[in-house]
Amino acid sequence: MPLLLSSLVLTLFGVSPPQPVTDAVTELRQLVFSTSLATFIDLADTPPGDTRFDWSSDGCSAPLIGGTGRTFDFTNACRRHDFSYRNFSRIDRGIWWDAPTRRRIDDKFLSDMRTNCLHRSTRDRLMCRSWALVFYRTVRAYAGS
Repeated sequence: MPLLLSSLVLTLFGVSPPQPVTDAVTELRQLVFSTSLATFIDLADTPPGDTRFDWSSDGCSAPLIGGTGRTFDFTNACRRHDFSYRNFSRIDRGIWWDAPTRRRIDDKFLSDMRTNCLHRSTRDRLMCRSWALVFYRTVRAYAGS
């Protein structure tokens, strides 16, 4: 009853009740696990006025790899990975941040990097996938907790 009463009072004064955290978590899961990377980057480039999410990113620690003139830019995959870590670890005081979620985020990171490698020549694709695996293993070993 108190929740119903408070919602009624807020509505009478023209204030929308706050969105439940579960809505934010549902949207976060959608953005991280079901949205294409291209669509995610479009949203990240012009984030909505929604303050539930932290869209900031420092990119990758080493976004360009390769001394032979071939570069593998995983910046967009890193942006989604940063978004995922930052938001799952802070929404609802971090109750959604656990080892299985971290593993799923890191696996999505690897998938995003591998997608980046798809449109390369066979030789470059193999090297790109190898560097993606290096990034992934580094994240699994040293990031998060």
